[in-house]
Amino acid sequence: MFIIFFSLFIFLFTVIENWKISAIVAWLSIITILIIFFFFKKVKISHIYKSIGVVVLSFFLVFWSYVFYNYRTKTQSLPSVFIGDGQITSVIWQGKYTLNDGIYEYYVSSQKEHNLWDELWFVGNFSKQQTISGFFYSWFNQTKRLKMKGYAGMLYENNSILLSWQSSSGFLFSLKNSLRQKVLQTYIQGTTGQNNQTSALILWMLIGDKSVFSKEDYQLFIDSWLVHLVAVSGGNIVMIVTFLMFILFFVPFYPRLVIILFVVIGYGIICGMDSSVLRAVIMGAMSLIALLWWRRTSTRRLLGIAYISMLCYNPYFLVYDVGFLLSFGAVIGIMLSDLSKEKETSTKPSSFIAKIGQKIRKEYLKPTLGATLWISPLMIFFMGKINLIWILGNLFVLPLVPIIMIGWLIGIWLPWWIWQLVLWWEMQLVNWVFIVSKKLSEYGLYLLVDAPWIKYSILIVSVLIIFGHQYLANLTKKGSTSAKTTLTTKDSTRSEIDKLL
Repeated sequence: MFIIFFSLFIFLFTVIENWKISAIVAWLSIITILIIFFFFKKVKISHIYKSIGVVVLSFFLVFWSYVFYNYRTKTQSLPSVFIGDGQITSVIWQGKYTLNDGIYEYYVSSQKEHNLWDELWFVGNFSKQQTISGFFYSWFNQTKRLKMKGYAGMLYENNSILLSWQSSSGFLFSLKNSLRQKVLQTYIQGTTGQNNQTSALILWMLIGDKSVFSKEDYQLFIDSWLVHLVAVSGGNIVMIVTFLMFILFFVPFYPRLVIILFVVIGYGIICGMDSSVLRAVIMGAMSLIALLWWRRTSTRRLLGIAYISMLCYNPYFLVYDVGFLLSFGAVIGIMLSDLSKEKETSTKPSSFIAKIGQKIRKEYLKPTLGATLWISPLMIFFMGKINLIWILGNLFVLPLVPIIMIGWLIGIWLPWWIWQLVLWWEMQLVNWVFIVSKKLSEYGLYLLVDAPWIKYSILIVSVLIIFGHQYLANLTKKGSTSAKTTLTTKDSTRSEIDKLL
C-alpha cells in the first residue's frame, strides 16, 4: 500500500506543477486521513502515521525538485539570445548536444557537428522552460523531457567557434570514448567501409550511444516496435555480471563480487544513467550487495526499492519519462510470468528434446511474452497504436542481442584471423536485426487507438490488475518466512548464489 499511495501523491503533486496548490492538497489529504481515523476506530494508528508520512515525503520531494530544477529558469530574466562560451558535455543524437556554460546546462539543436568536450564560443536563440499543460500529452514531449533532465532550456545554434578541445574528462568518460572509437574503427575502417549500421547498432546496445545512429534507422525501429530491445537495460547488466564472473574465475569469490559491483556502477555512469539504466544498476547492485551479506533476494522487493529510490531521486520520472514506465512495466511482466511456474505440474519431460523445449518455453518464451504484454498498454497509451505482430519480432530478435554484445566483448581479445570471422558473423546478425525490423515496419498490422478515454481505460485497468495481483500475493504469503532470511553457513550461501546466477 505504501507504493500505491506514494505513487498517487507523487503523481498529483507533479502534475499540479504549483507548489502552493500542492501544499493545500497535502494539508487537505492529511486532514482527510485524520477524519478517517476519527470515524473508523479499527484503523491502526501505525497506518495513519505511515499515510501522513507518505503525503509529507511526496510533497517534500516534488517541492525540492521544483526548486532545484525550475527556480533558476523561472526567476532569472535570461535573454532570448545566448552569446557566450560553453562546453559540449554530451552528444545525445545527430545534431543534439548538451552545453554547459558553468552555470546552466542547455539542450542544443545544431546543424553543425560537434565533439564531446569541445569548448565553444556559442551564439544561438534561447527558448526557456515552459509550464506543461496536460498529462501524458504524447509519446515524446520536448518540454517534459527538458524539465525532467533539469535543462535551463533549448538553444538553437546560429553560429559557433571552436576554442579548444579536451581529449577526456575523467577515467570513465575517457573509457567510453575509447570504446566508441574502437567500435567505429572495427566496423567501418577495419572492414569494407559499408558497415555504418553495424557500428551504430552496437554502440547503442553496448553503451547507449546513439550519436551515429541515423534518424531513418531509428524511425524504423520505432515503427517495428523493436526499439526497446536494442536500448541499454537490465539485460546488459546481467550479461556484464555473467561475463565478469566467468573471466574473473581466478579471483576469490567475495573480492570478485566487489569488483563486479564497481564495474556495474561504472557501466551505468558510462551509459548516462537514463531511467532504464538506473533501474537496472540499482537492482543489480543491490543483488550483489545481498550476496556479500549472505542474504536472499526477492525480485519484487528489489523492484520496489528501485522504484521508490528513483522517484526520491527524481519525482518527474513518473510523469515525464516514458522509459521509466516501460522499464518497470517490462520487469513486472517478466516477474508475473515467472510466478506462474509455481502452478505448473512437477512432471519431468521424458526426452532430451522435450527438456530443451521446456527450458526454452520457461526461460525465453514466457518472460518475453510477459514483458511484451505488460508494456503494450503503455505503448498504446503514448503512441496511440500497436503493431499486432511485434511479439513475433521480439522472438526473432531478442536472442541475438546478448550474442552480438558478448561476441564483440570476447572477439577483441582473440587472434586477428579469428576476430575477422567473429566480425563477419556479427555483421550478419546485425543485418538480420535490421531485416526483421524492416519487415515488421512494412507488413505490420497496426491497431489505432485515438480516443483518450479508451487509452486511459486500458492504462487504469492494467494498473489495477498489477496492484490487485500484488495485494493477493501479500495475502497468500502472510505468515510465511521472510525473503531476507539470513543464511547460516557458507555452503548454503553458495547454493543460494548458484540459484541466483
